[in-house]
Amino acid sequence: MLFLFILAAVLYCVIALFFLIFSAAELIDSGNSSNLRLLAALATSVVWPATLIVMTAFVFGAQCAARLRFSTKSNELHHVPARTPNVIAMRRAD
Repeated sequence: MLFLFILAAVLYCVIALFFLIFSAAELIDSGNSSNLRLLAALATSVVWPATLIVMTAFVFGAQCAARLRFSTKSNELHHVPARTPNVIAMRRAD
């Protein structure tokens, strides 16, 4: 039992360390790093399961909102004039 607890703790810390490394690297690479943002990356890496759950819910919510916005706009009819083909360009391609 103790061995499984230690194994789970090590696994949790390894995932948190990877999360911290990738978050800090992204902040530094994008040029948006500051002490406060790096501290926030550290805090979110410590509670990475909650961060993953919250961000997953946020992404699915954004996708549902985009689909809803798209579905309401697709019911509107828009007139798009037909484009005439460029006959000269088509003849030159032959």
